[in-house]
Amino acid sequence: MSDVQIVIDTQSCVEHNVSPAEFEQKIKAAITELGFTVGIEMRATHSNILAIHPLGCSELAFSHARDDLPKHEIYQIIMDIFHQMKQ
Repeated sequence: MSDVQIVIDTQSCVEHNVSPAEFEQKIKAAITELGFTVGIEMRATHSNILAIHPLGCSELAFSHARDDLPKHEIYQIIMDIFHQMKQ
């Protein structure tokens, strides 16, 4: 089971001219670089789902098994990637 689960919002990506596949790859690389595993899912199964999700994602969830997850930093990384790609 991954540390971080993300559901890509394909419609939001398309509306902002962001390639969902490229967005997914960049998110995986950035979170993996922090030392955490990431799973791109159809639906998050972790119960620790953020109420507010970043642009380009319909869900962002974190594993309860890892209490060292920098949730705010991961959220911001995803937002930054999305904003860089839509420009």
